[in-house]
Amino acid sequence: MRKLLAASVIAILCMATVALLPQQSSADPYEAVATMDPLSQPRASAVVETGFDGNVYAIGGKAVDVMMADPAYLDSVLIYDTGTGATSRGHSMPFGVSGAAGAVGHDGKIYVFGGYNASGYVTYTQIYDPLTDIWAMGDSAPIRMHTAKAVVGDDGRFYVFGTEIQPNSTLIYDPVGDSWVFGQDVPTPRNGPAVVAYNGTAIFVIGGSSGGNGLGIVEVYNPIADTWSSAGSLNMPRAYAEAEVGRNGYIYCHGGVDGFLLDSAPQLSSIEMYDPDFDSWSNLWVSLPTAVSCHGSTVDKTGNILAVGGYSSGVVIPDIQVIVAMDIEFDELKIVSPHDGSTVNGVVTINADLKNPSVGANAIEIWIDGVLVDEQLGAWNVNSWTYNWDTSGLGEGSSHSIVVKAFLWDMRIVQDSIDVMVTEISTEQKIQQIQENLTAIIADLTNIQTTLTGIVDSLSAISEDLMDIDANLTSVSSDLAALSADLMDLQSSLDMLSAIVDENFTMLGGNISAIKSSVTSLISDIQDLQDALEDMDDSVAEDLAGLATQLDAIGDALSDLNEALTGIDDTTTNTQDTSDSASMYAMIAMFLAVIVAALVAINILMSMRKR
Repeated sequence: MRKLLAASVIAILCMATVALLPQQSSADPYEAVATMDPLSQPRASAVVETGFDGNVYAIGGKAVDVMMADPAYLDSVLIYDTGTGATSRGHSMPFGVSGAAGAVGHDGKIYVFGGYNASGYVTYTQIYDPLTDIWAMGDSAPIRMHTAKAVVGDDGRFYVFGTEIQPNSTLIYDPVGDSWVFGQDVPTPRNGPAVVAYNGTAIFVIGGSSGGNGLGIVEVYNPIADTWSSAGSLNMPRAYAEAEVGRNGYIYCHGGVDGFLLDSAPQLSSIEMYDPDFDSWSNLWVSLPTAVSCHGSTVDKTGNILAVGGYSSGVVIPDIQVIVAMDIEFDELKIVSPHDGSTVNGVVTINADLKNPSVGANAIEIWIDGVLVDEQLGAWNVNSWTYNWDTSGLGEGSSHSIVVKAFLWDMRIVQDSIDVMVTEISTEQKIQQIQENLTAIIADLTNIQTTLTGIVDSLSAISEDLMDIDANLTSVSSDLAALSADLMDLQSSLDMLSAIVDENFTMLGGNISAIKSSVTSLISDIQDLQDALEDMDDSVAEDLAGLATQLDAIGDALSDLNEALTGIDDTTTNTQDTSDSASMYAMIAMFLAVIVAALVAINILMSMRKR
């Protein structure tokens, strides 16, 4: 952060110096240099790009002196936060390389092409996504590439120039189709140039090395027409330099060496600026704080040019050097607010500033619609003026012209003018109202969507319930049909049972009558037996004869009783599964059997008694 403060101080000092230069009538470029907190690790020949997130990514490269036998090709990704100066690390590359070409695509991914490692010259296309911190591989290049440089065109394709293997090649990579084609060859073969895309129809290939010597030749490639043209040459041959477009629209080429051998050719600290309007390069009066080559270069999120790492006197350095490039307009009078073409209402504050004054103003006038509405005196240290303009009563939608004039101390007059429209509410207020209305509409739509979602869920539940009810009704209908069939079967069974019961009760009546007759006969026989017992004393033989007769009668009665019981048993068997009457018949049969058994026992006892 101290170095960032130092950069600000340098910039202020340089601006103060420029203010003392002879007065110029138009905007001129202005540059200052400074340093920032270094990377956490020295790095040279790396791919350096600014991601869409504003961080600076230093990918691959080497971290040791150039002449060492094992230069330790790096696969690491350093992520530099320009706001805090802190370095973090991303996911390592699939293949570590040095001297690769690289650029950020329209998709925000960083594409790394070719390079050199322990396997020699390689053709890899390695693709890094800063958003996910994930690497992927693309289609390999048709030739090996080393010390080449890449830029992305307006069409989203990548253009690669200056490979050491085929220094005249123009390589074009399409990230959508993941394919390579060759473009028109570079007119002047070279390796290690600086390459910068200036606009959609111009890619500058600057300097480089050919045959061990540095080049100052600059050639321009048109990616639309696939043609080449020449541009103004550098003032000093440069190889392994870098170039970027400053926020002021000029191209800045910085660092490098003036020959091929990095260990013998001294690194450069000088900076050259290209003016497209004049097709010429000029040496800046400021230089990089540290001479460097094989460094990375990028434009940060604020528009400053960063020279990252590189070699300095054969040593790999972690330095981050800053080139601040901007425009300086001397004695420019500017209406700061309101803006040209804006809408205004109520009391409007008109602010006017004299920027970069070389002599200052002694008075200022403010004119509205050709009428002088305010005049203020100036002083040497007063270069800003304010006027409150009341637009009340002006017609809705009426247009008005505002002109501010400053009278400089050297008798020159500078001015600025704008046009505004008066409205009941300002454009900002209208936008705010629209935004509020849209917010309310979105909220209403969200509520409606939530309600509709609830209704859909309810209808879905109702549909499921109706399906269940339909299934249940179908089941109930089937059950009722089955029950109806069962009832019909039961009715048939009851009819059959009724017939059987009627038949069996008729038979039962006959059997009961027979039993009654047998019982009556049996009672008579018992009475006779009793009479016989009473007369037993008269004559044993007579009694025995009578007894025999009685026994025969009992036998006949028992035979009749047995037939009646057989009929009852048959009737009981037929009706035992259809009526409870069967149980009653069985009990009657058992009762009669007990009586018969008792009579037989009595008869036997009486016989034994007489003996």
